[in-house]
Amino acid sequence: YKDDGLGDWELFSDGIPNVDVRELEINYADGFIYAATYGRGVWRSELRDQVPTCFYPLSGQIATVGLGEATVSWSDPTTAPSNGYEYVISNSATPSGLGTPTTANGATISGMSYNLDYYVHVRSNCSADGFSGWVTIGPIKSLPSCDDTFHDNGGAAGNYTNNQNTITQLCPQNSMNKIKATFTSFDVESDWDAMYVFDGPDTSSPMFASTNPITDAGFPAGGYYGSAIPGPFESTDASGCLTVQLITDTFVTGAGFETDLSCDINCTPPKLSTLADTGYGSLRHVIACPLTAPVVVDAGIMGDTITITSDPLNIWQNVMIDQLLSSKVTIKSELTGVSLFNIQSGQTLHLDNVEVLMPAGQEFINNAGVLEVQDCTVKGNSVKVSNNGKINILQNGNMKIIEE
Repeated sequence: YKDDGLGDWELFSDGIPNVDVRELEINYADGFIYAATYGRGVWRSELRDQVPTCFYPLSGQIATVGLGEATVSWSDPTTAPSNGYEYVISNSATPSGLGTPTTANGATISGMSYNLDYYVHVRSNCSADGFSGWVTIGPIKSLPSCDDTFHDNGGAAGNYTNNQNTITQLCPQNSMNKIKATFTSFDVESDWDAMYVFDGPDTSSPMFASTNPITDAGFPAGGYYGSAIPGPFESTDASGCLTVQLITDTFVTGAGFETDLSCDINCTPPKLSTLADTGYGSLRHVIACPLTAPVVVDAGIMGDTITITSDPLNIWQNVMIDQLLSSKVTIKSELTGVSLFNIQSGQTLHLDNVEVLMPAGQEFINNAGVLEVQDCTVKGNSVKVSNNGKINILQNGNMKIIEE
């Protein structure tokens, strides 16, 4: 035994023979240290010093890792701290600065940047008995996304490691987008190790397969190896995600890979399929995609109401919302101080069999282009229309603004 007040070690045993000790554990609850030996059983000895009164948090671990965000968790010690915990989030493996108090058994890291290591340092707060020592959880990395440069686990300068099966999900932050991976360097051990790319959020998604056979290490066919740069790969999945898997054998590594990640709007297919204000399949998403025909409405939302809550619907191209009577969808605005639709100069918005619900005194349309109406009903008190372009009421058509 040795502490800061002793100049040298003191023998700490209770008759234990000269034998290999394979594991040591301290049980502060009963005041003993336990030694597990090789072939001579388990021995115990009373603790030399005073039992601490403020115990470390237990089982600190990374719970989830996402885009720009991660969560960590820990467990209460046998004697839970009277005043909860204190934690510090930093890019250093050494805690510093003031901690954030919490009574929860976890914390969230937000606003993470890819390629930076993050650590969570946590300690028990036992009020009058002070604090325990720090427990460090990490390093933690955010998942890569748009505009990041993604590497294998060796990073930009090192080789990837042996005996790994690493799966990384590459997804856009915006659910209306899709991700594209453009490899700029590639060096994976030929015939033995392999990298696989999947068109979706996991390895059950369709593979962007190469023509390579099963590797000499027995890894599946379709992987990429050698020094020829593969791709680029662009997601066609509704999630907008790609998944990259690297499998390596026991011997020989390479410099690995570097890939630039970029994002664009995901328009496969541009169908109105959700009532949400934003996200894949929303009206906002569909009208941002290149359109050569009327907006297609999925049967699953016919007769329902789309609620717009965040920003105006900007018309940057010719958009035709032309619904059959049987597939009518109502558009409800909860916007204040801005228009529901902004029609840009030179663009046309065509509305047929559309019902719009507006909040009192708010603006339905700010038109700098062309509003073309076959049949449109707008309901609300003192609804406004700002027109600096053209409004065309088609033959046998009508536009009704109903006060209610």
